[in-house]
Amino acid sequence: MALIDCPDCGKQVSSNAPTCPNCGAPIATVLSPPEPTLAAATSATETQTTESRQVSFLLAAGIFWLPFIFAWFTLRKGYSTKARLISFAWLVVVFGWWGSDTSVPSDPSAWLEKQKSAPVREATQPVVDVTLRQLVEECEANQVAFEDNWKGKSVRVQGSIKEIDAGFSGGTLRLRKPGGSRWDSISALGIPRDVLGTLSKGDQVTLQCESVREVMGDPTLYDCSLPYR
Repeated sequence: MALIDCPDCGKQVSSNAPTCPNCGAPIATVLSPPEPTLAAATSATETQTTESRQVSFLLAAGIFWLPFIFAWFTLRKGYSTKARLISFAWLVVVFGWWGSDTSVPSDPSAWLEKQKSAPVREATQPVVDVTLRQLVEECEANQVAFEDNWKGKSVRVQGSIKEIDAGFSGGTLRLRKPGGSRWDSISALGIPRDVLGTLSKGDQVTLQCESVREVMGDPTLYDCSLPYR
């Protein structure tokens, strides 16, 4: 409690007095500041929380590998518009890549027979016989020279199946990487999904692929078929 001057008559009164005993002017109402409402306090807390939310490393990794699941997490309160735009732009890119090959045979066995009997499809350039080891060594030595050397060339390569991945519209075979650890593999893309069901891990296959590129430091085979199986 303290003595203050009355705002009306100027005489000293207690700060806790509801009114001035001399002139009757209200005292406590003048001195008491308005208390913040619950809605205002909640809004301020939410604003502080949302402004500080950052995309974590785990969320960023999830968006990169599985954008069709983790991109939606950025729609939660607090993530910036930039983070949302990047996430969904990457989602569109991935779906566009998956949808680039939509040919899936209804009868895998008939497709294989046709592949055996049909002549090897014409490529823009002659098919080059190459080993996986040669591709790996050239790529590890110089990635720029590797892409320049194999640009526009079709290759025929043999390997052992390490993993089979059906994906959404185009299948992927992962071949054991020569000289790598048991986790390392070379990807061969573009094989129809149903055909993958006729294969098994450990099978030795001969692939013809229409192009070779470097992806994340390893050679990757594109538009592959199994005409020699």
